[in-house]
Amino acid sequence: MKKLIVIRGPLGIGKTTIAKKLASDLKAECVSIDEILKDYGLEKDRDYVAEDFIKANEIIIPKLKTILKKNNIIVEGNFYFQEVLEHLLKNTTGNHRVFTLKAPLEICLARDKQREKSLGPLATEAIYSLVNRFDYGIPIDGRNRIGKIVEEIINNL
Repeated sequence: MKKLIVIRGPLGIGKTTIAKKLASDLKAECVSIDEILKDYGLEKDRDYVAEDFIKANEIIIPKLKTILKKNNIIVEGNFYFQEVLEHLLKNTTGNHRVFTLKAPLEICLARDKQREKSLGPLATEAIYSLVNRFDYGIPIDGRNRIGKIVEEIINNL
């Protein structure tokens, strides 16, 4: 049975970069929750609520189920709300692994500042706070280099 691999963490932690590298190494498919939100008009100029993300889950779950029949899939996102993460896991497969990338706020702020489209310190701090409200899955030190993080994730699969 193929695995659903979830990479979660705060803004600036490196989720997208790590998910893409992991997908390449595992020859898996990769889905970004942020891209789903954007593509389906669920991106908001207000605070997000769990229902926005549940809608994104509902959009991608049929695709995930199809892909999981033949391939591993990596889903990356902040996952601010535990119920959204649990909804995704409950409605896809029992064969999953969740990895939470961790690093001090200062590192996330510095990385966001280097982005082409920085979201700024207020957004970075707010998202950091939301993501760190709960722990889920296997914690991974996001301060390590990308190759080491990917290796650690693969070793935990």
